[in-house]
Amino acid sequence: MTQGYWAAILQWRVDIITDPALRDDVLASNRSRAIRDMAHILETSATPPRLFQFPVLILQGGYRDRDEDARYAVSLELPGPDIDPLLEFCAKHNVYMSSSAVERRKEVPGWFFHSGFILGPNGLVIRYPKAQASSAPGVKIVWSVYDEYTNIYGAGNVFPVVETDIGRLAVSVESEICVPEVSRAFAAKGAEILCHPTIEFLSNNPWIHDQLKASRAFENRMYVLSANVGLRREKDSGTGAVVEERTRGGSSVHGPDGQMLAQIRGDGEGVTLAYIDLDRLRQMRATPPGNTGFNKVLYQDVYRLNP
Repeated sequence: MTQGYWAAILQWRVDIITDPALRDDVLASNRSRAIRDMAHILETSATPPRLFQFPVLILQGGYRDRDEDARYAVSLELPGPDIDPLLEFCAKHNVYMSSSAVERRKEVPGWFFHSGFILGPNGLVIRYPKAQASSAPGVKIVWSVYDEYTNIYGAGNVFPVVETDIGRLAVSVESEICVPEVSRAFAAKGAEILCHPTIEFLSNNPWIHDQLKASRAFENRMYVLSANVGLRREKDSGTGAVVEERTRGGSSVHGPDGQMLAQIRGDGEGVTLAYIDLDRLRQMRATPPGNTGFNKVLYQDVYRLNP
């Protein structure tokens, strides 16, 4: 039996929670729109997807410098009531979705993480706080609290990979795609599909983002599903005017040979679909990795590994 499915990449508009007093209203609006858009894609697509890849922070929209009380007010729990309607949608339609959230944890009061997540028919599949790449002020990076974090959650949960009926999934957030070791760690644990919620703006090298994703896919023999924010909206706290901020766009899917399989050209909102061919990926992985393989003996002193 052929194993494969379609994935949808949503280059999406997100509305930012700029006023903690409006937190529930903005979050509910973002969430309802996400559910409505997924339902529309399922109803109208000739190839209904099993996996929806959204950009970062689709519920909260973004993150501004705040004091701890305000930060707590706009954060959410994974799992928790704020994502329950999304979980209900995934269960009803037997689909998966990925994004990220500013997350608070009961085990560590006062700590906040920027965590990627994947939801599925059976609940929260993965939560993954950023391990290395920088984040907003007041948001913890796992490397900076490594001992405390692993004492609570275990070292095995620093780079979580989960087996599902659509393959072995992992999620990496934003600029962690720039760090080869992050994707390599997921691949070493068997990840086949790397979900990548992100926000990317134009740079001096407009091609660098595509190059990085192609490299991560090629060197690890995995699919990289990357969804960029199309535009962000927020209300000016003084005038009440709606301000829009556009990104570079360019949401994409790269296959395990590094080839770009689909891309949304330019900024603004859009959707693209790509076929995830698990049979082909697993056939590729059944052969020796060649030049992209990681030699544990050669690099043991560099990374302090045991051969």
